[in-house]
Amino acid sequence: MGRGWASRLKKGETLLVGSIFYWGHGIVKNPRRGLFDLEKAERLIVAQDRLAGTFGLGSALDVVAQTPEAMIRYIDFVAGATEGPIFIDAVDAGVRLAGAGHALEIGLGDRAVYNSIAPWTELEELEALRDLGVRYGVLFTARKGNGRLGIEERSKLLPGLLQKARAARLTPLVDLLLLEAKELAPLSRLAMKMREALPHPIGCGTGNVTTTWKVPGGREEAGAMGAALNAVASLYMDFLLYGPIEGAREVFPAVGAAKLTGLPL
Repeated sequence: MGRGWASRLKKGETLLVGSIFYWGHGIVKNPRRGLFDLEKAERLIVAQDRLAGTFGLGSALDVVAQTPEAMIRYIDFVAGATEGPIFIDAVDAGVRLAGAGHALEIGLGDRAVYNSIAPWTELEELEALRDLGVRYGVLFTARKGNGRLGIEERSKLLPGLLQKARAARLTPLVDLLLLEAKELAPLSRLAMKMREALPHPIGCGTGNVTTTWKVPGGREEAGAMGAALNAVASLYMDFLLYGPIEGAREVFPAVGAAKLTGLPL
């Protein structure tokens, strides 16, 4: 997407973020060391970028790692395989910070996105982000332990999260935490309100739904349903973390078609 990608999200360009090297990803040979099948990884990334170009959509990678060593190895690889944003994702803050620091060291400051800052993120981590000079970060509107939150409860978390973003001196992307397909309608209404009120990109993780729901049929049926969910969500969100990158072949055409409709009215 090149420089200025974040500002374009507020002008109707939807960013589709595919996860790679995630837990259980078949291309990963050693998750602790970050060893993986280079050819298969490159094919997945090239395919996503090709689909993005075909349908006029933005694309990015959510790089998931278990250790600092793995994260650094993954970032080095994807930085040369694509020109899009790189979301730096890990359960452990130390792994995320190691990845963010390395990304800045090798000149990826305009592409690195810290994923994520949550209500429970402590000051020490925010100060580390500030000192590193990280430019972008995802604000995660969740409750620790994945406790259920109502739609309005998620919106009430936002002021505190924005304060954390200011403490870290980064530009936020707001993840509204989609947990079930039936939440998409009220979450989309909230997203529309936030998009009007805030200068920041607003999105959600549709992959939270498509990687856990029980659907009739096999992989083809699940892929079609996931594509439909992402197509609808793309009409109201600036970015979507759509889940495993293997889903790109269904998600990108569906979102491309949704963009042609001129909706929402």
